[in-house]
Amino acid sequence: MISVILLVYNGEAYLRQCLDSVTKQSIGMENIELIAFNDVSTDSSREILEEYRQQWPDNIRIVDKEVNSVSAGESNRNLGVEMAAGDYILFLDQDDWYRQDAFEQLEQWMNQNVELDFIEYGFNYTDIDGNIFKEQHVQEKGFHIYQVNDEEQRIDLAKRGLLPSATFVWSKIYRKSFLQKHCLKENGMSFADNFFSGLVNLYCTVFAKCDELFYYYRNYVGSGSHKKKLNDSTTFKRCKIGLAFYEECTQRNLLNRQQQFIEFVFTNTYFIKPFWRLL
Repeated sequence: MISVILLVYNGEAYLRQCLDSVTKQSIGMENIELIAFNDVSTDSSREILEEYRQQWPDNIRIVDKEVNSVSAGESNRNLGVEMAAGDYILFLDQDDWYRQDAFEQLEQWMNQNVELDFIEYGFNYTDIDGNIFKEQHVQEKGFHIYQVNDEEQRIDLAKRGLLPSATFVWSKIYRKSFLQKHCLKENGMSFADNFFSGLVNLYCTVFAKCDELFYYYRNYVGSGSHKKKLNDSTTFKRCKIGLAFYEECTQRNLLNRQQQFIEFVFTNTYFIKPFWRLL
């Protein structure tokens, strides 16, 4: 079973398209669990979620938060992973959606390759109306499995762009047991996906890439990650998450074993990404 963890906050404008992309998957809803976090929405998001839950009461769960997670500094994704009954985890944002056959193909690959920690797939950038304006493919065509045996190999994969410093959490399917084994979680701060992805890439030993465009990412000014001006103080929250990542690695005693890759992630998160956005 695949568990989809969906974050919802005032998402009524696009929520139906998002939910339809899950409930109409070719794999069938009997093989899907959807855990939707209603983060104190003030629009009709809660009513829309309930409408879908009534259609699939055994497969859709709604978690109503009493305090907004941003205000509380909490991660609903962490809670979702703890609650999930599926073997595989997908993260979904309320204004995005999946290709109809995505789950079927991803589950098949994960079942056939039991050593995989995660699979990264391609995605489409769309505008506010859902029109595609850019395709984001992985670096190599087809489906490829990569083994990470030591830090030298991890650094080589990073240099080739196959194991990036920090990436979107929704562009991958994760094996739940892998996340739990290494206690891989977000930390509740802004841009926590950078923190989480850095840890995932530190601990993974076998991962795969496929060039299928399984996800549609609605990228527009006004969305949660693009609602601020590029040169305001929000940009520097990336610096804070970079520091948090480095401190986490220190607490986990990873610096002696994986110093180069940790510095690679830290440099990209703390320096390069904020500087690029400022430019």
